Amino acid sequence: MILPSVLRRSLTTILKWGLFLLLPLPLYISSSMLFPFITGRNFGFRIIIELLVVAWVGLLVLSQEYRPRLTPLVKAVILFLFVVTLADVLGANPYRSLWSNYERMEGWLALVHMVLFFLIMGTVFRRFFDWKLYIYGSTAVSIVVAFIGLSQKLGLTRSYQGGVRVDGTIGNPAYLASYLMFHVFFLLFFLWREKQTWLRWLAGAAIIFELFIIYLTATRGVVLAMLAVAGLLAVYFAFRQPKERRETVLKRIAITVLFLGIVLMGSFFAFRNAKFVRENPVLTRFATISTEERTVQSRFLIWQMAWHGVKERPILGWGQENFYLVFNKYFNPKLWSSEPWFDRSHNVFLDWMIHAGFVGLAAYLAMLFFGLRNVWQALRGQRIAFYEAGILGGLFMVYFFQNLFVFDNFQSYFLLFLTLGFTDYLAGANAVPPGELQKPNGQPSKAARVWVAVSVSGVLALFALYFLNLRPIFASQEIIQGLGEANRGASIASIRPHFENAIAYQTFGSGEAREQLATLVRNIVGSPRGGSPEEVKKFVEFATGELRRLVSGPAPDAKHLLFLGSIYNSSVALDPTYGREALNVLQRALQLSPTKQQIYFELTSTYLALGNLDAALEAIEKAAQLDPSFPNAHLNAAVVAIVAGKREVGERELAAYRSLVPKLDETTIQRLIDAYVRVNDFRSIKSLLEEGIRTFPDSAELYGRYAAALSTLGDKEGAKTAARKAGALNPELQNAVDQFIKDLDSGQAPK
Repeated sequence: MILPSVLRRSLTTILKWGLFLLLPLPLYISSSMLFPFITGRNFGFRIIIELLVVAWVGLLVLSQEYRPRLTPLVKAVILFLFVVTLADVLGANPYRSLWSNYERMEGWLALVHMVLFFLIMGTVFRRFFDWKLYIYGSTAVSIVVAFIGLSQKLGLTRSYQGGVRVDGTIGNPAYLASYLMFHVFFLLFFLWREKQTWLRWLAGAAIIFELFIIYLTATRGVVLAMLAVAGLLAVYFAFRQPKERRETVLKRIAITVLFLGIVLMGSFFAFRNAKFVRENPVLTRFATISTEERTVQSRFLIWQMAWHGVKERPILGWGQENFYLVFNKYFNPKLWSSEPWFDRSHNVFLDWMIHAGFVGLAAYLAMLFFGLRNVWQALRGQRIAFYEAGILGGLFMVYFFQNLFVFDNFQSYFLLFLTLGFTDYLAGANAVPPGELQKPNGQPSKAARVWVAVSVSGVLALFALYFLNLRPIFASQEIIQGLGEANRGASIASIRPHFENAIAYQTFGSGEAREQLATLVRNIVGSPRGGSPEEVKKFVEFATGELRRLVSGPAPDAKHLLFLGSIYNSSVALDPTYGREALNVLQRALQLSPTKQQIYFELTSTYLALGNLDAALEAIEKAAQLDPSFPNAHLNAAVVAIVAGKREVGERELAAYRSLVPKLDETTIQRLIDAYVRVNDFRSIKSLLEEGIRTFPDSAELYGRYAAALSTLGDKEGAKTAARKAGALNPELQNAVDQFIKDLDSGQAPK
């Protein structure tokens, strides 16, 4: 029989190595699944944690010394989990709160796994060296990620999100900045007590390098938070009376940092409009910070919407992942220029008030408070130096301030719970009693109980592995394969089975499959590659049937109803009854989100398809009235009014559009021409085309349409001149121009 002491060493070794397997996850990009920067590393994290729980349970049964100590921080973490669980169960959509979706991979399951990660760390990392090695391991991975970010800046690899901002393997510049920020502070912490000179120099170089990459992310929230906290720490260190030589050096460094910071900030402010700043895309993002900026304005609007949601359910909130309900209900029409759909308020504290009310926010802040309290206790107990306490306090402050403008993600949650666990160790929670780990356990019978516990938890882990992870993974892969077939131009017969298989797994991925299906079917309808009309109609019926299931559940999303209505509108040619179906679902969508312009736009299309011009005009005018600064709403209203024969309304809406967009582009001109053609208003067409030609004198297409309009109005010579100009601008049109002129000369209606 294996002795308990041997079993204990084996289990702790398994747990430690298993925890180290988590560190490379930020490098993992799962291209075979949806949202490759999110799904793969989250599933990987969950699978590893679930397997580690098997060994952890055995260790808990084997020795009481390894059971989590109920420190104030551990109690706060458990209380936080309890409050969020209660909020999710009593929330608007418990299923979504439990599972989340592929795009976020958060929700209750993610939080449970993070709490288990926190508890397991506290069980097995019992020496300072354990924590130091683990954090150094995480830092080593962060340096690799940072080098990938540098390669993107140098053009050696492509930034995954595109643009000038680097994102490493994290997939989002803001997430990358937050991820590197934690490691900068980790390195700053360990610098103080690192005795090996080469490691201090290496850590210093890594700090400078990662700060440079943070700058290249152009993430204003993180950078400004770090600058503010750096200033506070510099003041803290500069005014402290040195007690040893290192503190004297630190004081000089702090004074230098303060001086350089003031000079650099003053210089940047003075030269923020200089050419070298304006031509630098990173510096421009900082130079243009203003409360009037579109991004800042959208944040303020979203926060106002979130606050309305908080006031409606202030105690336990709406449950995790249910911000979409608040977004729909309290949508501010002024957000038309931003992303069409938000599932976060872009403020962690507002997010937790939405997720779990004021009680949940208090529980979340309690974790941070007790983490900081641990730092204070470690300082008072002389387990850390004042410099180390300042660095850890600074880390918490930066995390707090950056969260005013962003939301957490897998990387930040992982590093937050790692930091919390480390502070609990520093406060003395996991200090190893002298000789405790060497004590032999003289109870061989415990080994049998351990094997029983491991066997039972192993069976449960296998169950969780399959149902919580593998099935959603398989579903995600089916969706990707279906989308891949569609991108390659495959037939419906090749595409449909993948979505059927994804939905058949009956996981939280079914919702994502249906949502992706909605986008796909709208592209296929009317496409010659889609298949025969019968095949396309069957595919539409399949897609609409699945979307109806999606919106028939609790707390439906107005977005999904809009998608369903759009499918019906695009498929009216296949079945005229779809127009009535579209009307029904879009009216439901309006009940959920009465101020969302996109719904009115789609509803207008429905009324036009049904031939109800008055209702179409009423709907589109309502969209324009929601926010008079929305140009396209006025343009759409003008087009509908022209078609409906409401000339006065059309001119008024077109004037409103021109006041916002003085210069008409070619696409807008074509839209207006098509509307005027439907009511045979060729004089307005002539006027529009003359304006367009003045603006775009090299447009052969405009000259061609101008020739057609003049021909209709009886100006043959003008039509010939315009046609010849079109041919001169585009020689490929010359044969058509010759035929046009020939038809004019023969008295036939030109084609």
